Amino acid sequence: MKRDARIYNESLIDARGVVWQVHSRQICKGPCTFHRASNHNMLDLPILIRETGLVERICEHGVGHPDPDSMRYLNKHSAPGARGAWGVHGCCGCCAKRRAP
Repeated sequence: MKRDARIYNESLIDARGVVWQVHSRQICKGPCTFHRASNHNMLDLPILIRETGLVERICEHGVGHPDPDSMRYLNKHSAPGARGAWGVHGCCGCCAKRRAP
C-alpha cells in the first residue's frame, strides 16, 4: 500500500535514531503523541516507535512505557482482538510515579 505523501510528510527521529514518516500537523486531530499531546506525566521522555505503531516513552531506567495518546489511539482503531492490550508492559513504576513536567 502506497502512502499519500501529502499526509505523511513529516519526519521524526526516535530514541534509537530511526527516522519515521508521520502524518502532518495540518491533518492532526489530536490528542496526538507527535503534534498535540495530552498533558500526561511522560511528555519530557524520549520516544521510541515500535513496528506495531505503538509509541513508547523511555524512562531513566530504560523501560519503555506506552505513550498514553498512542495507547488510546491504538485501543480505539486497532483490530478488535488487540484492543485493550496496548498498555501491557514491563513496568518499573515510572509511568505512574512521575509528575507532569
